[in-house]
Amino acid sequence: MPAYAENVKTVTREAQADHTGDQHKLVVFSGSRGFALAGAGDKANGVLLNKPSSIATSDGTLGTNSGFSDGSGGTIALIDAGGTAPIVSGGPITAGDALAAGAGGVAVVAGTGANIIGYAEGAASQAGVIVPVSLTHGGESA
Repeated sequence: MPAYAENVKTVTREAQADHTGDQHKLVVFSGSRGFALAGAGDKANGVLLNKPSSIATSDGTLGTNSGFSDGSGGTIALIDAGGTAPIVSGGPITAGDALAAGAGGVAVVAGTGANIIGYAEGAASQAGVIVPVSLTHGGESA
């Protein structure tokens, strides 16, 4: 099943670092309008939908950084904070599995007591596969 997004609740945050290689990874909000990749066990706030860098193009267009200029030299990240989002797997996943944040912002099968970030709507046979996930942000524990 190809990954897809639906019923997306998009929020924006400022990219304070190069995130061009982090599309479809879990993030946590930080600072006044920033974000960082989620770490293992984090209660993720959403999924990065674009590829923002910390350097905007001079004319404010998307350019090769796939971010939106914020006018201050950074670019804007589009983050899916609700609905169904495509997320990079950190290992094998079966449809219906409860998922948690793994190291580097990937989704892994939730262990006992983990913060559940959502439920897989597709499967992955290995790490690096993009899987559609129905996001939950209630802080459920596995």
